[in-house]
Amino acid sequence: MKNGVAAQTFVGSNSNTMRLFITILIYIALTGCSHEEAEKYDLVLSNVNLIDGTGNQMQENVNIYIKDKKIARIDTSKSGSGKIIIDGTDKYLIPGLFDCLSRLITKS
Repeated sequence: MKNGVAAQTFVGSNSNTMRLFITILIYIALTGCSHEEAEKYDLVLSNVNLIDGTGNQMQENVNIYIKDKKIARIDTSKSGSGKIIIDGTDKYLIPGLFDCLSRLITKS
């Protein structure tokens, strides 16, 4: 009787293990196949040196992602794509500088 119970417990545990294994495989298959497409931006300025005008140090080789005429994201990864991509290697970006100067000129 004890051998029969041991055999039944072993088979039952294999069955549960197999169910768990199949469940994990299905989960991996579903989550792996449903990846999000990288967000599409209107403009990407890649590898620019950013001077933000706040007194912080210059950020080197960053990517600026622009959507709907506004800066949507700034980072060093290349995870988003853009309709227009401009390589800004060895270039500098100072957002708002020209707008600031135009206001000073018009007020004089």
